[in-house]
Formats: sequence, structure tokens, C-alpha cells
Amino acid sequence: MKTLGEVFDSQFGIKLSQQISQGELTQLNINKQARLITLAVKFNGLVERNTLFDTEKLITKTLAYHTVIKPHFPTELFSADYFPQLYAAVRRDIPSINGTLNNAEVRFENNTLTINLLNGGKTLLDSKGFDKALIKLISEEFNLCISVNYTGTFEVEENSEEYKAAIQDAQEKINRENLQKAAEFYQEEVETAEKREEKHAENTAVEIEVREGKFATPQIIQSSIRPLYGRSIRGKMIPISSISGDSGRIVVWGDVFDIEKKVTKSGDKNIFTIDITDYTGSTTAKVFNSIKESAVIDNIKKGDTIVVQGDVEYDKYAGELVVNARSIGTAQKVKSS
Repeated sequence: MKTLGEVFDSQFGIKLSQQISQGELTQLNINKQARLITLAVKFNGLVERNTLFDTEKLITKTLAYHTVIKPHFPTELFSADYFPQLYAAVRRDIPSINGTLNNAEVRFENNTLTINLLNGGKTLLDSKGFDKALIKLISEEFNLCISVNYTGTFEVEENSEEYKAAIQDAQEKINRENLQKAAEFYQEEVETAEKREEKHAENTAVEIEVREGKFATPQIIQSSIRPLYGRSIRGKMIPISSISGDSGRIVVWGDVFDIEKKVTKSGDKNIFTIDITDYTGSTTAKVFNSIKESAVIDNIKKGDTIVVQGDVEYDKYAGELVVNARSIGTAQKVKSS
């Protein structure tokens, strides 16, 4: 079997980190129609998820094929210490659980992984099938059959100390994890725009966008706002970075960098989770309404610019502050020079 380094360095000139390059490539699948590369890789030691994610991005960017690495590790290396890495992997497939297991205490004994919840959220975890996804992932990566058991605070009551602590933790997460994700999305948008400009560079005057002062971050054209969902949007717009647990009803704008749609078990309502950033911070806008009333939200796609009016509330199922949207509109950004 060849290593990743032997395949991607020698054949494609892609320089991988030493830890990744030593991984043994056990299977390689290429789906040309979907432009997807799937790599099954055997490692002798544990690898952090961010290292795997960065490698996927590097190969994807170089080959223009979306790349997924499926790692396999020695069974004896599994322990509760690796749980944060597994959590990051599952969270990528089920983004709406983001934050639910922050600060959770984990131990592994007698083939049982016990997760002690500190911020509640068990109902959300159960509804998303987190335990099943985690068990499946551990089986695939460590060839180990385990069970998952929850203990601790299953749900958080309002005004409790746990609730207040969870709100504070959620605010910190907004300023840390979501902002990082938004920054990565913004970088992808910049790189895409640069490639688009390169194609038309010959004999073409290149327009350069310069931002400074109050336009150091993108702004929107107020007159370009068009109603999409709910009533017309009114009120002063605030930066996402200023959102706090007591903000109440607000108006914010943002570029959509992730969107998820779920249908309730009753089959008559939609739940939309829309992650947005205005590049000062990022937040999640949620819509819960009948399928008929919320059908227009299906028109929102990743990369769209929207304006949201709604109430800032702590979502005990998601474990974070969200904006429960009452109205949503589309908008255009200012292009300053």
C-alpha cells in the first residue's frame, strides 16, 4: 500500500504534513460525476480533526474535487480524550448540535462512553441521532463497538445557574467558533472572486474593491432590501458582534454561509436554521412555521445576502443564542472603491 505522501506529493505535487503524508492509503474512490474523492486512510497514531479538515481543503483546492478523508486508527488508542475530535466530525454532518456538548464531561469504561451533560440539550441530541452517529463513527474509525450513555443535566430550566452559564458560553461560542467558520467562508468567496477575475484579466480593466474606515467590513444598500418572509423590516440595524442575551428584538444583515431545513414529526411545519455573518461576528437565524407560510425560505441559498428582524433568545436545544426570525428580506452589498 502507498502512503498519502507517495500518491499526492509525487503525482500531484501536493505537500502534506508529515503526520498526514505517512498515512497508508487503503482505498481511493473517485466519482467524476459528483467531482468527489473519498480516501480511506490508515494511521498508526491519532490525528486531530482540524488537521484532517485542512488536508481535505488543500486537496480539494488543488484538484478541484471535493475531498473526504475517512481515517482508521488502532483500536487500542481509543479513549475518552479523543471525544472532542469525534464530536467535531459528527458536528460537521449535524451542524445544528453545535454547542450542545460544550464543556460536557466524558469517560470511557467497560465499552460504554458516558457523556455528562452540563448545559442540557438531550432532547436535541436524541432527535438528531447523535448517539447513533457517534457509535457508527467509532466503529468505522476504531473497529470498536461501544454504547453511549447520557448523565447530568438533560434539560436546562430558565433562570437557573446552568441556564445563565449556558448563555454566557453560547455568547463566547458566537465570538469564537462561528466567526471562524464565517471567516473561512469569506476567504472561499474571496478566492472564488479572484479566480473569476483571472479568467477575464487579459485586455480587461480590473476593478479592485478597497475597504477602509466604516467600510472595513461589507455594508448593505438599505434601499435594496426586498421583503421575502414576514412583514416589511423596520428598525435600526446593529452589528452581529453586539448581540447579547438581553438584546431583545433586533435587525441584522449577513451573508448566508450555511442553511439547514428540517420538517417536524407532525409533517406540517418547517424548521430552518440559517447561519449568517456580517464579518463582525456571526449568528443563527431560525424560522419555525407552517410549510405553506415558510415555503419562501427555500429560495435562500448559501452565499445570499439577507436581512433578518427577530428576537434574540437562548435556544436550549441548540445550546446557543439564536435570532428567532419574524421577517427576512434579501439585500445587496455596497461595493466601495
